[in-house]
Amino acid sequence: MSKVLVGCQHCHAKFKIESRNVPEPGHPSLCPNCGSSFTMWQPDAHYQEHYSHEIAAYILDQKRLGHVPKIRHDLKRIQAMEQWLRERGTSIADASDALLEEYCSEMQRRLHGEEAAETKTTLDQFLEVLAREGIREHHPCVEGRDTGLAQQLERVIEEEVESIPDVDDKDISRRRRYEIIVLIILGLSILVSGLFLLFQRQKEKEAFLQREMELVKQGKIPTEEKAVRSLEDRSRREEEHFIQGVQQENEVIEQVRENQLPTIIQQEEVRRQEMVVAADREIERIMHQRRMEEEARKNREREALKEEETRKLKEHVAARAIEVKRSRCQGDCENGYGVYTYDNGERYEGQWKNGQRSGKGTLIEANQDQWVGMWREDRRIGVGQRLLAFADYKAREAEHQAKLNQARQEALARRRQNEAAAQGEAREQQSIREMVQKGMTGCVLGDCEDGQGTYIYPNGDYYHGAWKKGSKNGLGGYVFAKGGNYVGDWVDDQKSGQGVYTFKNGQKYSGGWLNDKKHGRGMVIFTNGQKVHTQWNMGEQVK
Repeated sequence: MSKVLVGCQHCHAKFKIESRNVPEPGHPSLCPNCGSSFTMWQPDAHYQEHYSHEIAAYILDQKRLGHVPKIRHDLKRIQAMEQWLRERGTSIADASDALLEEYCSEMQRRLHGEEAAETKTTLDQFLEVLAREGIREHHPCVEGRDTGLAQQLERVIEEEVESIPDVDDKDISRRRRYEIIVLIILGLSILVSGLFLLFQRQKEKEAFLQREMELVKQGKIPTEEKAVRSLEDRSRREEEHFIQGVQQENEVIEQVRENQLPTIIQQEEVRRQEMVVAADREIERIMHQRRMEEEARKNREREALKEEETRKLKEHVAARAIEVKRSRCQGDCENGYGVYTYDNGERYEGQWKNGQRSGKGTLIEANQDQWVGMWREDRRIGVGQRLLAFADYKAREAEHQAKLNQARQEALARRRQNEAAAQGEAREQQSIREMVQKGMTGCVLGDCEDGQGTYIYPNGDYYHGAWKKGSKNGLGGYVFAKGGNYVGDWVDDQKSGQGVYTFKNGQKYSGGWLNDKKHGRGMVIFTNGQKVHTQWNMGEQVK
């Protein structure tokens, strides 16, 4: 009758028993090695349940040969072959020899060195197991050669059969009963021996006490106990020894305490000083924080006072400005038509809106020059008309020459009805040109701060006209050293208002300017006398 290899789940012992005595799965059985009632397991059945038949057979062969560490790597290679075959619609058992040979060849091409050799060995042994188990008749990858796996397995099985004893169920039960009986007898003998020894010890103790009581009554005290006259003396001596021990212990404790007391006091003093320093620091921090808060509060109060004073000052200035404006205004200088006289002698006559010059109006300057045009939010807009006090002409039609030649000086002299003054001014212009030729620079004539003056620049340009706070403001002429000139209005060193610009080639532009750029309506006068009207926006021609 055939035998089957089984094992115990408790002690992991292996046994070969007859197949008819193998317990059913899940039924407990008695282990002949440890005697535990645990379910016996069959290794073959375990692998058959979790793996396919061909892989389970290969795993069992490798385990019996002792190749357990390499099983995990072998399974990866075998499962890779299964996946490769599954992608081609077949399996290991049904794959053709040609397909298996193709896979083996592909692995040899893809892998190199030691990995290729191990993969080839694994596939050879796996296909040999399939051939031996009847899953496949032969294994084409090894070309009909035997790897020797079957011979190794036979030797291992023979060794297992010789080393593992055959056990019968009756022998197991008999041996188990014998072991139980022996254990019971051994336990009873130990119990009896213990009781006997306890009884003997008790009897010896009682006999010893009885002999000692008789010796005490008779006064026969052994030589070695002469120092102890009675049980009372012994008790007293023991009590004295105990008291001495307690005293010695107290002395030791006191000595240790005396030795440690200075250290404890020193540590306490250090801790107290640290606490005092920490408290002082905390007090200083709190005081500093309070000082900072007080300073911040005072700063806030000062800021509030300043804001209040500023607000009152602004209100006062605004009220005073309103009063001054009312005293200097004739008509409606808020929203309507009114005449307002400024501190510098200028006078505005025209329309107002929200207290600002808005609409059409005329600004009469202190020198009686006039500017007539449109205003918006207290600023000039568009093209206006300038009427000069010393000349009855319009600025947009002015044809003044930048070099202020002899003819212009004589015309000015005739207009002023003073021929001598005209000749003197002509000589003055001639002297300016001479100064330029000599390389003179700076303010050479008049008042170049607030008034009429002539200023020569380092590059040879020069300006003759009105000044205000050191800047060109008002009517004036600017002559360029390289040719060309400008005669017209200036605001803060920039051409703003109405003016005539004469280019080097004789062409002219007459019209509006703003921030040194052509702005508003204007007219270009060519050298042939042709005139073209244009519209400009900050230097860019829009029409």
